[in-house]
Amino acid sequence: MVEEWIKKLTNALDKFIAGEQLPEDERIMVASLIYATLKHLKDFNECNEKLKEVEEKCTKNLDELKIN
Repeated sequence: MVEEWIKKLTNALDKFIAGEQLPEDERIMVASLIYATLKHLKDFNECNEKLKEVEEKCTKNLDELKIN
């Protein structure tokens, strides 16, 4: 069942990239994938920024320890 859905999604994405008109069910599949990807990228970017802040604080603390 999942394999069939992936095959349909792959075909829909191929059509989308080629600029073809998609039936409603394929448009929904492609739009859902794009939305989910963008949402997770946004979440990933926010997490990455927080990790950078933590890394900077850790580096600063380590530098202070080296000085003392």
